[in-house]
Amino acid sequence: MGSIIKGKYLYVKVYETLREKIATGEYETNDLLPSEQKIGKVFEVDRATVRKALKLLVDDGVVEKMPGIGTKVILPSAAMRREPVQNGNSVAFFLPRSVTNENRISQPFYSNLFFNVEDRCRRHGYQVYYSTLDETDDISALFGNRNFAGVLFISNIHKPHIDYAVSRRIPSVLLNEYCENIPSVLENNFEGSYLSCRHLIDMGHRKIAVLRGIRDYTSSKERMKGFLYAMYEANIPVCGKYIMDSEWDAASGYREVGKLLHSLQTCQIPTAIAAFNDGSAFGAMQAISQFGLKIPDDVSITGFDNVDQSLYSVPSLTTIDTNIPMMADAAVENLLHQMSGAKAVNVKILTPVKLIVRDSVGRTK
Repeated sequence: MGSIIKGKYLYVKVYETLREKIATGEYETNDLLPSEQKIGKVFEVDRATVRKALKLLVDDGVVEKMPGIGTKVILPSAAMRREPVQNGNSVAFFLPRSVTNENRISQPFYSNLFFNVEDRCRRHGYQVYYSTLDETDDISALFGNRNFAGVLFISNIHKPHIDYAVSRRIPSVLLNEYCENIPSVLENNFEGSYLSCRHLIDMGHRKIAVLRGIRDYTSSKERMKGFLYAMYEANIPVCGKYIMDSEWDAASGYREVGKLLHSLQTCQIPTAIAAFNDGSAFGAMQAISQFGLKIPDDVSITGFDNVDQSLYSVPSLTTIDTNIPMMADAAVENLLHQMSGAKAVNVKILTPVKLIVRDSVGRTK
C-alpha cells in the first residue's frame, strides 16, 4: 500500500489539492499545470505519486495530458463548483445479519464501529441511519424512502447492493471487507493474525489450534493466511484437526472448542488456540475451563479485535487491537470526499494493528 498522511494516501492528497486549485480558478482553462518534477518537489513525493494524482484528474475530465507539452486544464472552474451528489443530511450504515439471523450491531466490534462512525458524521452535520441489509432486502426501497447523502456498507454485504449504489453514483464506502469497485477500509488482518500466532510460537507453543470464523469472509481468509505464514516461517506443521470453523460469537467458540477437546486424547490437546475474534475466544475460554484445563497453564489463547471485555475477562485476553477509530476516520473522510462531488478513488485502505499482550498466554512447560 502507498504512504499515508493523516489517514489519506499521498496521491489522493495531491489530487485533491490540485483539483481545488483548478476549482478556485488558480489554474484556469487552457493553463498548464506545473511539471511533474515541480509538483513532486512541492508535495515532497516521487513522480509515480504525482502521476497517480494526475491520472485521477484525467479520469475526472479536468485535465488532459499532452505529450511533449504538459498537463493542460480543460474544464472551466465554474463547472467544478457543483453541489454534492446527494442532498440528504443522513448517512446509511448498512450491516447484514449473522448466519444465525442475529443482529450483529449488538456485538462489541460493530457497536464500537458504529459509535465511532456516528461521532465523526455528527461533527460534520450528518445523522447516521442504521439498518440491517440482507440478501433478500430491497435496497431500492430503502433509498426510495430516504434521501441518503452517502452509504457505509459493513462486512459481508450482498454485492448486488454495492452494485446498485455504484451504478447510481451514490457516495459509498465498504468497511471491514473488500470489493474492488468501491473504496474499502479494513484492518490489516494478515499482519494481525501473523503477530498473534508469532507470539504463541515465541512463547514455545507448537501445537496451535485455530478458531477461524466463517471461512468465506475476507477477514477470515486473510487472518488464516497470516496464521499459516507464521507457522510456515517457524517450520511448524498445521494439524487439520486443529482448524475449526465458527461464527463470531461466544456460543460458537464454546461449541467448537468443546467438540475439539472431547475428540482428542490428552496427549493431542493443543497447548494454544488462536481465535480470529474476541467473541469466539471468550466462548473457547469457557469450554477450556469446563473441560478441567487452566488458562494459560494448560492452554493459552489469543483473540482478535481488542473489545472492552477482553481487558476484564479472567484471565485477561491477549488480542489484536484493530484501531477502530482510525477505520472510522478513514471511512468517513473518504465518504465526505465523495459527498463533496469528487470522484471515488477505489483504494483498499488497511489500518494498522497492534498485539496487546495480557494474561491468557503463557510459556509452554
